[in-house]
Amino acid sequence: MGRPKTKKRVPHFPHGDEVDVIFRVFTKTGQVIAFFPEMIADSNPNNCLSYMHVGQHSAADYSALAHSTKENKWTPQTRMAKVEEYSSLKTELEGLGYVLAIRFKETRRHYQLRKGQVQSHLLLTGASTRASTRASEKECSNTV
Repeated sequence: MGRPKTKKRVPHFPHGDEVDVIFRVFTKTGQVIAFFPEMIADSNPNNCLSYMHVGQHSAADYSALAHSTKENKWTPQTRMAKVEEYSSLKTELEGLGYVLAIRFKETRRHYQLRKGQVQSHLLLTGASTRASTRASEKECSNTV
């Protein structure tokens, strides 16, 4: 008898078991992306965790992909996904253990939550302390 299969680990959920998700479609390729606006992906609070069929979990900037900017010639790179477009990705995520709360846009609360998580992470790792120490050392050397 072999060992029982274990479920893949899912990232920590910010509140209880339910996690906010925003489904969008890339306008050029038609690929669906799931944004998790409450979850940090790296040390940049603009980036949230995302998921696609190909590539799986990754960091993504929702605002840069969802809104028109001068860099993307005033055309958004993604649009809101329809139910029939995101249903297979939703099923895949639920199979990984996610309990999804579907949202339609990122809110200021989502950004503030990520920003707080990044700051907490930096404090825990001491990164902000090292950076402020270097800055104060540089300031002292400039005054001498």
